[in-house]
Amino acid sequence: MNSLFMTLDQLKVLCAVIEAGSFSAAAERLNRVQSAVSIAIKKLEESLDIKIFDRDAYRPQLTEAGFEIHRQALTILKQTDFLNYTAEQLAIGEESEISIAIDGICPLELITKNLKSFKDDHPHVRIQLYIEYLGSMERLNQGTIDIAFTQVLEWPTWIDAIPLVEIPYLPVVAADHPLAINDNGIYQDLEKFTQIVVSSSQKTPLSVNVMEEATIWHVGDFSSKRQLIKEGFGWGYMPQHMIDTDLKENKLVALNLGQGSKKNKIKSQRTENTITTHQLYIVRRNDRPIGPLASRFWNLFEDSIS
Repeated sequence: MNSLFMTLDQLKVLCAVIEAGSFSAAAERLNRVQSAVSIAIKKLEESLDIKIFDRDAYRPQLTEAGFEIHRQALTILKQTDFLNYTAEQLAIGEESEISIAIDGICPLELITKNLKSFKDDHPHVRIQLYIEYLGSMERLNQGTIDIAFTQVLEWPTWIDAIPLVEIPYLPVVAADHPLAINDNGIYQDLEKFTQIVVSSSQKTPLSVNVMEEATIWHVGDFSSKRQLIKEGFGWGYMPQHMIDTDLKENKLVALNLGQGSKKNKIKSQRTENTITTHQLYIVRRNDRPIGPLASRFWNLFEDSIS
């Protein structure tokens, strides 16, 4: 075996054949003639001294060894892409701007201390902040941001995530709302009234804590949601830190749903059974490097959390 003759191009051809399903389809995808694809695979097999495809069937089938070679090829190509991207970043030097998405439920004071420290050390770097709701993961997927402070509802393999804080949520209504006046059998009564819901600020129609049986009003931010609830248009879940003053001034009332939700130690016995929590994470992609300055910003949080 002489693996010195194995090339990245051969590995790319191998992956194209497997993804496309045939040599001819791979040739079309790669804009090559089919014979060139066949030769590349044959040379790869010769260089590794391994039979990658069983050609006895109508379509070439991966052998057991071929499955392992394909798995390793994907890893090598991914690492090569990562290396090329890193080289590009190093060639252009430190980035002039970093982009950060912050979920609307996140208390900004969790971020501002490290943000100020970073700004003091790098006063000429532009910071692009996006306030999102369930849209940060989509921005990460699109590659339009470097770092996100967000909830994670799904766990793709391409993210690194560090738990940052748990955010308590409360279902609330205006003090003169019928649900606040009579809370007997409250959970069964919720569907009779409008629920105010904040939906994703991106294309993906995501939302959480939604009662499907209720009439739903969708808004784009928690400030609008809070105001509509205070004026009696409906009920909804709110991050507790956003409504503490309203609760103390009796402008909003927390509903006791009695559903055995996760309990937190808080002052009001009325809300003991009704708090749910949402975990907030700091998230970045792990399949492509962020710039050196974005990495330093990430490290500020990684160091403070650890």
